[in-house]
Parts: sequence; C-alpha cells; structure tokens
Amino acid sequence: MVKDRVRYGLGGGQLRGTIRWLLKRRGTDAGSSVPMGEEGSSASGEEIDIRLDELEFVESTTERLDAQIRDIVSRDRRAKLLDTIPGVAPYTALYLACTLDDIDRFPDSKHACAYLDLVPWLDESAEVTHLGHITKKGDKWVRRNLIECARAAVRKDEHIREFHARLTHRRGEKKALIAVARKLVSYAYWMLKRNVTYEELSPWTTA
Repeated sequence: MVKDRVRYGLGGGQLRGTIRWLLKRRGTDAGSSVPMGEEGSSASGEEIDIRLDELEFVESTTERLDAQIRDIVSRDRRAKLLDTIPGVAPYTALYLACTLDDIDRFPDSKHACAYLDLVPWLDESAEVTHLGHITKKGDKWVRRNLIECARAAVRKDEHIREFHARLTHRRGEKKALIAVARKLVSYAYWMLKRNVTYEELSPWTTA
C-alpha cells in the first residue's frame, strides 16, 4: 500500500509536469482553463484531455490511499513519531518505520543511512579516498521519496532550510538535497531510538 502511494505521488507530479509542458507548447497559460472537446481541437488538446483524465484518477486513488494510511499511522506508535518530522507525510512515516524495522540493529544513524543507500560510495586507491555519488543499490522508491521529503522539509523548517542553503552554496542543489534526506533519516533514527517526537528531539540543538 505504501509503495503504491509513493508511486502514485511521483506519477502525479510527472503528469502535472507533462500537462504544463503540453499547455506551454499549445500556447496556453497553465493557470488558465483549456476548452476541451471543441470542434477542430488540436492533437495536443486531445492529449491534454487524456492526461487530465489520468491525473484525476491518480489524485482520487492517492486520496483513498492517504485515508487508509492515516488510519494505520494513527495506531502505529513508531510511524506517529516519524510523522512529526517536517516534510514527512504519513505514508513516508509508515514506509520509513517499516523499512528501518528494529532500530536497534543499527549501531548508529550512519548505518541507517547506509541501509537506505543515502551514503556516497568509496573509491579507495593507493593513499587516496574518493567519495562518489550515492550507491543507488537499495529501494529506489524509498530513496526518491526521501528526496521529495527533503524538498518539503526545506520549505517547512527554518533550521533545515539554513542547512540546505549552506550546502547548496558549497556543493550544489542536488548534493544538498541528498544531505538533507540523510539528515531526515538521522533524525528518524534517534527519534525511534529515544521514543521521542521531532520537537522533543530538538535536533537543531542536539544533532
């Protein structure tokens, strides 16, 4: 169920992007209404109709899944804790709680991030160690969704926003978002370890 919610969420975003591109190609502002079904409508207009129908289905399915997941999260202690992290929606909280499972199997938060493949690969040759891109060997849905959570967290939390701004200036937007995603997982690790909410953890002073 949770993986379905992630897929539908990502799919909805892709559909919205496609619709905006089609509207732009047709010379119509994305914020205006588009007359559909008129005689002589272009092929792009028909394609917009199809994409809008697909988006309506995706959004209705997403709403149904969200309602089911919210009900589950309300009865799951661990997921409820993770749901307090800025940018983390109930379905992500449940997904993360299930994926991390027994938090005591990780000796520290770095191992939890490594388990989710949010750490760079190491290339060691001679006396030089190079840090590359993240490994991308794990569950791509978890990783992609955590990146989206990182985007949301940057908008919602001033401390995370400041952290993201500093890294963006030094390392670029993409690496900064991955670093924010790692930080969210680190918060999740300590929240589960200590059985506290995000506010109780106060990561901006203790992490």
